[in-house]
Amino acid sequence: MESASSWFWANAPAEFAFRATFFAVLIISALIFFIWVRRSYRTRMFRRRDRRAFEIRKNWKQIVSMEIPPESWRQNSLDRQLVESILLDQIDVTTGDELQALLRCYRDSGLLDIRIYQARSSHGWKRQAALAAIGRTREPEAIGALSEALSSPQPREVTSAVRGLGRIGLPQAAIPILDRLAEGQLKVPEIPLKSALVNCCREQPSLLLNYLRNCEDSVREVLTRSLAEVISPELGDELALLCQDPCPEVRASVARALGKIRPEFGVPMLTTMTMDEVWFVRLRAVVSLAAFKDPSSIDVLVRCTSDPNRVVRQRAAMALVQFQNEQRFILQQIIDLNDKYALHSFVSELQRCGHYGKLIHLLKANQWKSGYEDLIKAVDYAHQELSMKAVQARPSIKEATVS
Repeated sequence: MESASSWFWANAPAEFAFRATFFAVLIISALIFFIWVRRSYRTRMFRRRDRRAFEIRKNWKQIVSMEIPPESWRQNSLDRQLVESILLDQIDVTTGDELQALLRCYRDSGLLDIRIYQARSSHGWKRQAALAAIGRTREPEAIGALSEALSSPQPREVTSAVRGLGRIGLPQAAIPILDRLAEGQLKVPEIPLKSALVNCCREQPSLLLNYLRNCEDSVREVLTRSLAEVISPELGDELALLCQDPCPEVRASVARALGKIRPEFGVPMLTTMTMDEVWFVRLRAVVSLAAFKDPSSIDVLVRCTSDPNRVVRQRAAMALVQFQNEQRFILQQIIDLNDKYALHSFVSELQRCGHYGKLIHLLKANQWKSGYEDLIKAVDYAHQELSMKAVQARPSIKEATVS
């Protein structure tokens, strides 16, 4: 008895190791078999899919023209998926009569009804796929289902619905989005929201103005940014009320929008906005004034070269360089400001654009006229100061080697 017990305890570790090895080999073999079966199945599935896609492509014209009845492929899930994906891909890049034929096929074959039903009854990724599909069709019939998805508790579904409404690109598609924004119940990322509003309100930008007055500041910022993308010249009177808005982001977007209307109306309003207390509002106003290229804005731009903010000064100098026939007059006005930073901004911009040498040559050719010598001295002194600053800011050879 004693010898049997000792034999058992002596061989127990070996038996345990044997059993553990056996079970490990069994599990690994089962895993390898599962991987092999899965890869074999997927290989057969992809071959079948490629074969069916090739057959559908060969008969594509007959499928679109409905010569081949939809019943021949609609009941097969693989065929239906292939036909729908090809239809949607071609709808994205096609226009004119060919687009109408594709939309007619998508609608008459019942694919649109299937997707609308899925968008209303499904959840998760199936609903997101359905919302994206009906949005790509750009069909007004899809607006109802997409609008219902805006009240979904899932953020991804709401974002898919906003993107779908944006792809439809009709003013009617923007109304559900704007209504939810006005109620403060739509929480989506700003980029897809702005893209959707721009696409939908391009033909009717006044729709955005109707909702601007009753929204929160965060929503009004998005609306004014979208409005700046689609503004039309006839809406200049409406923008005048927003120039004094308490929100600086709204004022900045209004300044950007004013650059797309008539200069005779936009320049006076932008002149006032160049004196705003917030620097990026002044910057947007200067950029919009530069877009006009109107000589009447030279005095305002010259004043902006002495702005406390360096970026505003530089953009004002960039705008002034555009007026090549007025360079001497502009230079005299900047020197009269008695602000070395304004002169530095203008001279550095002349150097960047390659106009510095031309201006110096012109001044020296007319230095016999009164006042031209003073201009040459002022410009040369500013140029020397800029050169010294550039040399001081440049790292030495030893510092560059150590770094």
